[in-house]
Amino acid sequence: VRGERPEKESYAQSRERQGRESLLWPRGVEATQRALATACEATGLHELPAGLMLVDVFDRGGDTFEMLDYLDRHQRRYVARSSQNRAITVGHGEEGEAGLLHGYLRTLPRQGSGRQVTVHGRDGQPDRQAAVVISWAAVRLKVPGQQRGHYRKQALLAWAVRVWEPGPPAGVEAV
Repeated sequence: VRGERPEKESYAQSRERQGRESLLWPRGVEATQRALATACEATGLHELPAGLMLVDVFDRGGDTFEMLDYLDRHQRRYVARSSQNRAITVGHGEEGEAGLLHGYLRTLPRQGSGRQVTVHGRDGQPDRQAAVVISWAAVRLKVPGQQRGHYRKQALLAWAVRVWEPGPPAGVEAV
């Protein structure tokens, strides 16, 4: 249940409110880390087994610059479903071409071979198979112009991935 938000709250006031919804994401990562530490302690492990990679996975609700910066500061690996068409520069270097994330990803050609995935039906529609393709690129996520939350004032290096269905069946929304 969403907490109450004071009427006429400014961006600055919202950023300082400890009960704001966007803090659920970093707090969830912290809780997971504590649970993992407790589990390791209970089993006598002092560190994770070699070769084990932990990856935080979250949906569009967690796509805030504050969350991405939190993960970067804590050197966490993650996969996020993008919600924000963020300002970017192409590549991980200082002087990449400027653009917007979603638009840039749509310009990339498919890379690698396609794959069949099961798309679970919604609203009474049956499950179906979809042939999807993938593309990816290195990007720098620029610091947002309007600060919401707390984060460093520096661009974040990321790998952006697009998965799409180039030829959906007639009358069906593409993946």
